[in-house]
Amino acid sequence: MGNIYYDEKTIETVANIISTVAAAALLVGAIAILQRVKSYVKLRLGLIAVFTTLFAISVSIFTNSRRAEVFAASAGSVSISGTGI
Repeated sequence: MGNIYYDEKTIETVANIISTVAAAALLVGAIAILQRVKSYVKLRLGLIAVFTTLFAISVSIFTNSRRAEVFAASAGSVSISGTGI
């Protein structure tokens, strides 16, 4: 069985698609779950903290963002998730 070689641009494109889908899934997933847990405010706040942390980790892993950019993206994530509280 021989080695398989992939073009660097193809690998970069696939990685970009995966990271974009993962970030979108975290945001949409947070909103969908928060809509189902309406009566428990403390649980909702905890879920927002968990989803925001996961989002920040994924942004810092999948991108070359600086700390300030990760913070700004996380703040945007919280503002989207927190509108339903």
